[in-house]
Amino acid sequence: MQPRLRRDRSHRYSGKPIAPQDKIQAAQELPVWEQLVLKKAAEVAEDKRQKKESGYVPPETAHAPETRLQMARDLAAQKAEKEKNEKRRTGTEKKEAREIPGAYTARGDIRQCNEGTTFFEISIETKINMLPNYASNKCLHLDVEVDSRLQHDKLRSGANK
Repeated sequence: MQPRLRRDRSHRYSGKPIAPQDKIQAAQELPVWEQLVLKKAAEVAEDKRQKKESGYVPPETAHAPETRLQMARDLAAQKAEKEKNEKRRTGTEKKEAREIPGAYTARGDIRQCNEGTTFFEISIETKINMLPNYASNKCLHLDVEVDSRLQHDKLRSGANK
């Protein structure tokens, strides 16, 4: 299999126009260069075929594809570790979901989430004595502020008549 050679039909080279005499000279030298390229391609293909048949394993250098892939994986792992440490340092890392306690305690009792620390009990005797205090509003101290816009709207609508 011979490589396909592409002939460039450009009119400029490095931003400068190509002179007609340079085009003529290139056209004259092209068959020689094509033969050199095809010969070199055949040599490389034969060399690869011989290495493949002999079981040649290339030495592991920095330019081998396997080495480059491993280096890319290592760099990605280092970057991920660095980002993880940065998130931990700044406190922006995802935290574990808080476990909401169940309805029952470890002993099997129903969990009282609003359980107070003081003892409170109302018996029948105390209910009778305390009822007026609960029923009256004499212990309530209220500071009533009426919004002036609300008051103005009520006056305009005739609600105070």
